[in-house]
Order: sequence, then C-alpha cells, then structure tokens
Amino acid sequence: MALIIGQILRSRYQIQRLLGQGGFGAVYQAMDLNLQRVVAVKENLDASVAAQRQFQREAQMLAPIRHQHLPQILDYFIETNGWQYLVMEFVAGSTLRQLVQQNGALAEVQALVWANQILDALNELHSNNPPIIHRDIKPDNIIITPRGNAMLVDFGIAKAAHPGMPTTTGARAVSPSFSPPEQYGNAPTDARSDMYAFGATLYYVLTGIEPPESIQRIITNTPLIPPRQYNARISQHVENTIVKAMEINPAQRHQTSSQVSQALTQPRAYPSYTPPQPSIPAYTPTAPVQPVVSAYAPAPQAKVKPAPASSQVSANWREYMVKPIAIGLGLSAALTVITYTMPVAFFPLAIAGLGAYLALGAFVARENCRANNDSLETGELFRVAIFAGSIYGVISSVLQWILGLLGLGLVVPGAFLGFFIPFYITSLIGIAMNLIASVVLFLLGGLGYRLFTGK
Repeated sequence: MALIIGQILRSRYQIQRLLGQGGFGAVYQAMDLNLQRVVAVKENLDASVAAQRQFQREAQMLAPIRHQHLPQILDYFIETNGWQYLVMEFVAGSTLRQLVQQNGALAEVQALVWANQILDALNELHSNNPPIIHRDIKPDNIIITPRGNAMLVDFGIAKAAHPGMPTTTGARAVSPSFSPPEQYGNAPTDARSDMYAFGATLYYVLTGIEPPESIQRIITNTPLIPPRQYNARISQHVENTIVKAMEINPAQRHQTSSQVSQALTQPRAYPSYTPPQPSIPAYTPTAPVQPVVSAYAPAPQAKVKPAPASSQVSANWREYMVKPIAIGLGLSAALTVITYTMPVAFFPLAIAGLGAYLALGAFVARENCRANNDSLETGELFRVAIFAGSIYGVISSVLQWILGLLGLGLVVPGAFLGFFIPFYITSLIGIAMNLIASVVLFLLGGLGYRLFTGK
C-alpha cells in the first residue's frame, strides 16, 4: 500500500509527493521535520526475512560513504510490517534520460565530463571492503544538478560483492537494455557488471537509442551495433570503450572503472581493439525477473518538467559573445573610417569587406559551438559562415549608408543655420549602430548554428 501524502514516518519524515515507483517499492520526496530539509525516502515492499537482513546489512554498508557524486545516506529503518525505508539526500535536477528526450543525443564533450564523474563515484563504491556494486546504472539513475554535476542515485538493489557467491533473491533485478546477462539469474555480479551498465548508459546518451537487451543478444546471437553507426560524431576511441564495456563475457570487459576512465580520456589506451565474434556464454536465466523502475523516474501521474536546454550549455556562454562582438565592432568601425577618408576605395573595400564578413561568420559559428560544447563539420561550418557573414554584411552596409545620410542630415542643415554639429556626435551614433550590428552578428551565428545542426 502506497504511503499517503502528509503521512509521517517515525514521527520525523513527512511524505510530500511520489517521485517514482516499481514492482519492488517506491520513492517519495519528504520533509525531515527535525532538520527542516527535503529528503528522499525509498520504500522496499519485500517484507521477507531475507530481504530485511539484506537491507539492514547493505544500509549499514552504504551509510558511511561520502562522495560529491553520490547522495548521502541519512537514515534507515524497518517498520513492524517488515517494509524497509532508506532515507537519502534529495537530489534536484533532471535525469540523463530527460535531457536526451528533450535535446536528443548529447554532445560528446559534455557527456564525457559527466561520465567521468560517475566513474569516479563508481570507483568509490568499488573500492569499499567488500566492494559495493550498484547494479542499476541507467540514464534514469543519473541526475544532472542545477550546477551541472552528475549524481548517481538509487541504491535500491546495491549489494556487497563476495567473489563466487550467487546473487541473492532480494538483489536480483534487471533494467532491460542496461543490465548485463549475469544479472538475470543467480550468477555472481561484480564491478564488471556495473561496467556493462555504464557502457550501455553512455551508448544511449551519445546515440539517443537504447541498446538491445543483453539476454536477447545471447538468445539471437546478435552482435552489438556500434554506436558510430547512429552518431558519426562519436570519437573512435569512445566507441571502442563502449563496445568493450558491453561485452557479454565479463572477462572481456574493462575490469575496473579506472580502466574505463583511462580509455575515455586517452585515445591510445585501446588503439586496435576489435570486438570478438559473438558467442553464447554459459549464462542461463533461472527465472523471469521483474524490471526495476528508477527511484527518480517520473511518477505515472506526475509528469516531471524537463530541464531547460541551457542545462547542456556552458554556464560561461557569455564569454563567447565578447570576441565576436568586439571584432565585429572593430571591423565595422574600420570600414566606416576608411569609407569616410578614402571614398575612392569604396568598391575594393566592399570586396575585401565581404571576405572579412564571411571569415567573421565562421568565427562566430565556432564560438557558438564552444558555447554549446559542440563541434561542426566543415560543411556545416561553411553554411553557418555564409548565413551569418552575408546577412551581417548587408546589415552593416545598410547601417553605413544610414550613417552617411544621418551625417549629412545633421551637418549640412547646421551649416546653413549657422551652427556646427560636432563630428563626435555622428561618430558616437555610428559606434552605437555598429555595436548593435555586432550583437546581431552573434545572434545570427547562434541562429545559423541551430538551423544547420538541428540543435
């Protein structure tokens, strides 16, 4: 039976709303009345004695862990009906799945930043004695906070790894597309199981497509489709790392999170890796298993608002406006001065100005890419450069023409009326116009970036 909104557990935790639920339990947002802070309360509805013992053992194991990319375990208890409750630090933000659903496949540069943060968290868990295996790494269980950091959440089926021992019934659960084959039965799980799930998660984040279920790959003897076939912008060494992490046989995967991190950051770590021919290893599922629904997945009746697109963009994007605006302003000012001082050079200057505008358009396109942690192919860069540079050239030329008419409109009548309009007034007006044009230049670059890349 689900908890009721407003219900208070242990005279301390007041339930505020349902965050997510599945066949094994649910997760709620609650208020800690003692500390006046928001927390997450995870409920496990398996009241068996074995489940209670496992919960007690693993809650005590998780409680001492402190890591910047893991939520802190704050409390745990078992009610008289046998249901278990784990109280964790509440993590606000959007899941990787929500970001991919909103924006499509993420840029590799940003995805790898978050991937290395999660690998750092896994290294902390796996370095414990005994090692702690998360066993449910997937896009729904990685939250990107408002500050742009990745947090690995949901310890619902985490377990201690004891070499050679089978997975206990209470911890036997799978997330289709992300769980390794050994997790479907009683086969032992270890750090390599998390490596498979991490690779599958990175596969999804960089392609926007969920990989095939591991057990289905065994049954149909179907090789994994390399992620670069879905997204050619993925680096070759990143693809190699993903494919190796998702090997069916644990012995052929990366053995530790440190190996995965090294392979992602150092392209030469696995320069000539070739996935072996698919084979059916000795994994036999013992019984059908219920899929796990993430603790932080949106509840069916409460749609979670996706994160804004800015969550994928560099927080310092304004710095990428400064250079294009400054260069555009300087170029327009130089053309203005030369036009006023050397009218005969107008046509050669116009041709040179067109080339300068196109080059400036390419520069603006590159700065927009940097602001979005992205890169453009040559063809895309050329199209954005023509789009932004040519339109800006027209706008700037029109402004020069207006400025000339404005100068005549101010100076000539003033001479007839007996007063002189200082040149600096028209100059200030010209600078203001050029500044506006330069800001428009950056906006044109951003528009071109989105038009020709679809981002």
